[in-house]
Amino acid sequence: MGFIPVSITLTIKKTRTGWQCYVRVRLFI
Repeated sequence: MGFIPVSITLTIKKTRTGWQCYVRVRLFI
């Protein structure tokens, strides 16, 4: 029985119009 490591990358950028949020989730099976 194995497990799945999860890598979550959260990036928040400030722009002229407001805030932009980028979320990247990577699953290693």
